[in-house]
Amino acid sequence: MLIALLFLVSLVRVSIAQRLSAAGEDKYKPYLNSYYVLTITGGLLWGISIAMMIHVNQLGEFSYLLLVICVATTVGAQATMGSYFRVVVQFIMLIWIPIMLVYVLLGVKGGPYGYLFLSLTLFLLAFVILQSWRISMDFQMGVIQQVQLEQRSDELYQAIQTIEQQQKEVRQHRDHLQELVDEKTEDLNRARIRAEEADRAKSEFLANMSHELRTPLHSILSFSQFGIERLGKVDNEKIRSYLEKIHYSGEIQLNLVNDLLDLARLESNSQDLFFKQYNLYLLIKSVVAELSSLYENKNIRVTTISEENELYIQCDSSKIMQLIRNLLGNAIKFSPQGSEIIIICEKKHDSIKMIIQDQVPVCLMEKKN
Repeated sequence: MLIALLFLVSLVRVSIAQRLSAAGEDKYKPYLNSYYVLTITGGLLWGISIAMMIHVNQLGEFSYLLLVICVATTVGAQATMGSYFRVVVQFIMLIWIPIMLVYVLLGVKGGPYGYLFLSLTLFLLAFVILQSWRISMDFQMGVIQQVQLEQRSDELYQAIQTIEQQQKEVRQHRDHLQELVDEKTEDLNRARIRAEEADRAKSEFLANMSHELRTPLHSILSFSQFGIERLGKVDNEKIRSYLEKIHYSGEIQLNLVNDLLDLARLESNSQDLFFKQYNLYLLIKSVVAELSSLYENKNIRVTTISEENELYIQCDSSKIMQLIRNLLGNAIKFSPQGSEIIIICEKKHDSIKMIIQDQVPVCLMEKKN
């Protein structure tokens, strides 16, 4: 009867174990509890069956076989202690409790080998318990080591991620730094080129300016020498022409000196501008009157054309007059005798355009350029 019941419990337990391995979250716990109950019940039935057989056999040869089977069953149960420690311990205890009780009962009745078998069984039970404890400790240490390895693996993964991120940031910073270096290098090259061009232009300007300064100075010296040598020998009209030419050359040299002073002020950032509203037409007329001796000496006619006489602009009058003076003086300088210079002023919307037209020959313009 016990054997049949044990067989039935084992079959049901095997079926529950198969369902447990494929169960979802909602049915896993009920199947697990059923598996525990059937395992403990099977252990109790197995222990009772072996105890009854030993009691009936009275420590005969069959009892040795049953004892070996019990030890083998216990050792087999130990293999599953890692997954189900508590239920396996209960299973082993329920097997051996009935057997121990039978050995005690046989020893009390005075069997010839009752106490000997009891001592042997206790020794085997102690061995089984020690082995079970060792397996359990090994399993626990394995679980602890696994957890530690997983933690270290996570830490190592995080460290690797951090290092990769830092390397990425370093690469980005290096690339950005290289871009900054290239940009600054390009800016420096452009600045160097501009400085070289400015220095070259300054050298050319000074070279031309030195020539321009000597030319009117020679004229001043020459005509003043003529005046000294011929004073009292020629009429006043001739002396007047010498003085006019001296005056003309002096004005040219004065303009050149002013240009040099303006250049020096620009380079020292000391050039001040004073903006105010002025009538451009009146400024042009003032410059034309100022340079009358230059163009009248060459019999040049200067004409100013404007649709209206009130052309107000916000400007620095001295700089605008200097600009007009330079343009008009240049046109007078290169225009042939008896030619005409036309100054045109046009107002378009919010701007005013000034044009100075001369009759300089093309060959002179090319040489000038």
